[in-house]
Amino acid sequence: MHITESDLRPFFPDDEEPCPEDIYEWQHSGDSPQEAATADAYLADLAHERLQEGYDEVRQIEILARFAKLRTGAGTSPKFGAADEAALARGWTVALARKLMARSVTIVDRLPQLLLLLETGRISPAQAYAIADAVARLNDLQVGELLNRVLPRVEQQTLRLLRQSLRRALIAIDPEAAEERHRKRVAKRGVRVIDTGEATAQIRIGGPADTVTRAMTAIDGQARQIKAMPDEGRTLPQIRSDIALDLLCGKGTGSTAPSSVSVTLPFTMLLGMPSTDAPELADYGPIPPSMALRISEDGIWRRMVTDPLTGLLLDVGREGHPSPRLTELVKLRDRICRVPGCNRSARRCQVEHVHDAPSASTAECSLCCLCDHHTKLCNTPGWNIRLNRSRDAVLTTPTGRSYVDTVEPITVPSQRSREES
Repeated sequence: MHITESDLRPFFPDDEEPCPEDIYEWQHSGDSPQEAATADAYLADLAHERLQEGYDEVRQIEILARFAKLRTGAGTSPKFGAADEAALARGWTVALARKLMARSVTIVDRLPQLLLLLETGRISPAQAYAIADAVARLNDLQVGELLNRVLPRVEQQTLRLLRQSLRRALIAIDPEAAEERHRKRVAKRGVRVIDTGEATAQIRIGGPADTVTRAMTAIDGQARQIKAMPDEGRTLPQIRSDIALDLLCGKGTGSTAPSSVSVTLPFTMLLGMPSTDAPELADYGPIPPSMALRISEDGIWRRMVTDPLTGLLLDVGREGHPSPRLTELVKLRDRICRVPGCNRSARRCQVEHVHDAPSASTAECSLCCLCDHHTKLCNTPGWNIRLNRSRDAVLTTPTGRSYVDTVEPITVPSQRSREES
C-alpha cells in the first residue's frame, strides 16, 4: 500500500504540512517478526504502566480524601491551610492541591465505582477527574442519571469526547443549572500569561465561547488575507500570533494605553563586554541577551547594586522616599512570592515582615514578598516564615515540616564566594 500526502491530510492540523519524514514512516510501517514482537512487548509494558498509574492514582485519591476529612472543621470543607500542606508535601500549586482534594472527596464519597475503573486501567485519572468535576453540584439522583449516560461509553472515549458527553448530559439533566454554571464561569473570565520556554510565552484569554470563537475567526481571516500576499514568508500560525499581539499592544490602532516591560541586565552587557549573568524579564525570568538588548534600546534606566560575593541585590537607585525604595528592592530581589511552590509575581505581592524579625526592623533582611493567600496563611496559627542569612525563605507548617525557597541571585556570585561555599 502506498500512502500519499493526501492520505495523510486528515491526521495533521490544517496549518501543518506533513513532512517527508512523516510520509516515510507511514510508508515503511511493516515490521519484521522480531520487530513486531519487540514492539508488542513495549506496548504490553505501556498497558501495564497504565494499570500501575491507575493503582497509584487510586491510592493518592484515598489518601487525599482521608486527609481532607481529618482537616475538616465544623463545616463541610477542609480548614484553611489544608490544601497548602498537601501542596508543599507533593510540590503542587495550592490551586492544584485544593482541586485534587475536592475531587478525591467527591470520588470516594459519591463515585466509588470510578476507583475500580481506575485501578483496572479502564479509564485514565484525567477521565475520572472530569466526571468528578461534572457531578460536584448534582444531587444523588442526578448523579445516577449522569453516570447512566456516560459510563457505558467512557472506556472508548478520549478525554475530549468524554467532556463533550458530560456537557451534553448536564444540559439534558438540568438546563437551568447549566445556564447558571455558564454565567458563573463567564464571571470568572480573565487573562493570564503561560511560560512556554526558550524566552517565549502564551496569553490565555478566557471568555464566552462564542465571543472567543468570533475573535479567533477575525484573527484567522486577517491572517489568511496576509498569507495570500506574494512575498509573505510567515506561516499562518505565525501571522495569527503577530496580528493578535500587535492589536493587544496598540500597534496600528491609535491606542495610547501604556504597554511596557522591565528587564534586568548587567551594565557590562550594554557595553558589549562578555557576561555570565543572564538578563531577566520581570514576571517571566531569564531571557537571551539579544532580547534584553532589544528591550533596552528605548528603556529608562535604574541603577541596581549587588553583592559581588553572593550576587544578591543590596540597593536600587534612589528615587522617592525610603519606604517605597525598600519595597522595590525586596520585590526586585524576590521576584515572586517566597512561599515554596508559589509563582505569583512580586508585582502582585505585598512586602511583609518575617516572623523572627525585630518588631521595629524594616531592613531588607526582615522583609519578603507574599501574595494575598500566603500573607493570610503565614498569619494563621501554626504557620510561620523566616529568612536566613542567605535570604532563603523557610516556611514551617502546623505539623512541624519545613520547606525552603532559595532566592536566585541577581548576578553570578564571585569565584571567592563559590570557593567558600
